[in-house]
Amino acid sequence: MKIKNKEDKINYQDLTLINREKTQYQGREYTLHRYAKDYSFWERVDKLKQAILPTLFSLGLVLIFSAAYRRRWSKVLFGHITKEILFPKNIIKMHVVPCDVQALKAVDQTKAAQLQAQLDERNIPLNCESPAELKNKNAILRDEVDTYLADVQQRHPLYYGIVKELFDSVDILTFDELKAGLQASCEKLNELLGNQDYSIGFVKHKSQQWVAELALPYLNQAPTSFFINATDTVENIRGEQSALNKQERHFVVFDDAAYSGKQIRHLIDELKKALAKTHQNEPCHLYLVVPFLSSIAEQRLETYINKVRDSFDPARKDEPTGNLHVHLITTNRKVKAVKDIFTTEKVRRLALFAAMENLPGFSTCYYTDGQLTKCLTLTEWKIPDDASVPIAIKMYKDTEKNKFISFTTDFLPPYKTALQAKEEET
Repeated sequence: MKIKNKEDKINYQDLTLINREKTQYQGREYTLHRYAKDYSFWERVDKLKQAILPTLFSLGLVLIFSAAYRRRWSKVLFGHITKEILFPKNIIKMHVVPCDVQALKAVDQTKAAQLQAQLDERNIPLNCESPAELKNKNAILRDEVDTYLADVQQRHPLYYGIVKELFDSVDILTFDELKAGLQASCEKLNELLGNQDYSIGFVKHKSQQWVAELALPYLNQAPTSFFINATDTVENIRGEQSALNKQERHFVVFDDAAYSGKQIRHLIDELKKALAKTHQNEPCHLYLVVPFLSSIAEQRLETYINKVRDSFDPARKDEPTGNLHVHLITTNRKVKAVKDIFTTEKVRRLALFAAMENLPGFSTCYYTDGQLTKCLTLTEWKIPDDASVPIAIKMYKDTEKNKFISFTTDFLPPYKTALQAKEEET
């Protein structure tokens, strides 16, 4: 080491000799001495801070700007405790029960008759003693599917494999599974309700009313009142009897299945606004009994109900503070979503094939509003609409006959059949 001045001289007393090594340079022999400084504990801590602090500072800036971009200042500054524990918007609890067809029990007709007498006395338009029967069961027409697959193999051999995989993935919920799912769900509902009075909500002449009629014989007590979904929850525009002006704090809604979760989301939103007017901030409970959910609906409901909205958003100023506690009761029998089975690349190929086949609405065959929300589960009691399942598993176009051929039977749902029979009588 070359020393330029006296101040540059090294204090060898602070160093520890590591080793000596002989070397030659320009014909002369030298001895190299290697020293190392032995730092104290606090000197090591200071050096570590000098190395880490800039990195932590940069990481903190990234997190802050990321949070600002996502408009989540409340979570950054106050954490989840302030927003979700001290001042919760909504609370959802999901209860999953087994769907076991082997455990299905016959309806106790004596109990059903007693419940029906209470329903009639309270002017609740439900018929649990003799709900509409399922006379015709929908099913996949395998002959039509096989004929179509053979045609695809001949016309588009490159797409035959994935189209066959699509039809092999189609699932059908049976009527026995629906009854078994309702039975297990009602057992859980009885446990949650206890002896509390409750109001039941439904849409007249729709699946909600029919499913409620199927489920009521499994309940320990009849509802004390009813309300009409999307009617009583919007200023009682039809003048129906409304439970929302009564004293009930517990509300029950039945439905058969949820594919995207949009209808349930709308119901929660409307009921929450209505309760904010009729029940102020008193705690209320909504029990959603939906035996069959898709992973899409389940995720959407959890995200929607638990979502913490920014308090400074002017569009949300008139929104209620969240006195509605939601209990979602479902089974372990799931609705199969397309995205649970097929990769994004496979869905892209299926969508391209739907366009090649010139199916009606092929651009939304698998997607809704740009999102992959379609499912591959049909039911014996009704065929889901095109917003729930791809039209590609419901029909195809016969180019020779120039008409569309259905892959499924499509009988009227039992609740619509009963309504038509009633209209014919009058």
